[in-house]
Amino acid sequence: SRCAQSNESGVPLFMEKCIQFIEEYGLAIEGLYRVSGYKNQVELVINKLIEDPSYDLRLLQVPASAVATALKDMMRKLDEPLLSLELFDECQNLTIDQLKEQNFLPLRKAFSRTSELKYRTIKFIFKHLHL
Repeated sequence: SRCAQSNESGVPLFMEKCIQFIEEYGLAIEGLYRVSGYKNQVELVINKLIEDPSYDLRLLQVPASAVATALKDMMRKLDEPLLSLELFDECQNLTIDQLKEQNFLPLRKAFSRTSELKYRTIKFIFKHLHL
């Protein structure tokens, strides 16, 4: 889809725009990704990014919760998920203690089996989530 266009790093533009907005306006909000934004604001964000993936979300004057919800909704609608079911199952079985003990090597090995663009996108998301 047009909204999933990538920038030079391979990260979908909608994701980059949403995360930039969230990092600027939403990091102090506890539970940001658990709280849903208002439907009309979420739809506005999605529609603007579909219309123009490089749109400056600050112009919408919507809260970070609306942008976070839009990001989650658009990620669910990707033509191809970032994680295959096999990779998801593999990652889901890892515990945080295992990962810390092994310096996150099992995750790096698992993600290295994805395409370069997916790997870059996953890395971008993890950096945002401070993982």
